[in-house]
Amino acid sequence: MESTKDSIICEQPDILPYFSKKGVAYPEYVIKQFGKKTKKGFRPFHIIMSFVVEKDGRVSNITIKTSMQSEYSSRIRNIINNMGKWKPGLKDGRTVRCRVYFNAYIH
Repeated sequence: MESTKDSIICEQPDILPYFSKKGVAYPEYVIKQFGKKTKKGFRPFHIIMSFVVEKDGRVSNITIKTSMQSEYSSRIRNIINNMGKWKPGLKDGRTVRCRVYFNAYIH
């Protein structure tokens, strides 16, 4: 069981969490993955999203807000869940849980 100290989410780490897969960094990875299976009739949309990068690099607590919520949010959630591990953030030289924000217009 996590102690209260271990469950704190650091909003301002000294070093931000980092993700890169095959040389493509986040958020470009999310946009690229989303575009791979875009259907005809796609409508551009604005997305605001946040999630927590855990101390071990896993992603948790995904929150998505978009004008196309029902149509695209589950697809974006799947992309985030399948990204793989991140390099976690650091605060005062220690690995910490960090919240990551994503605000973009996907077109």
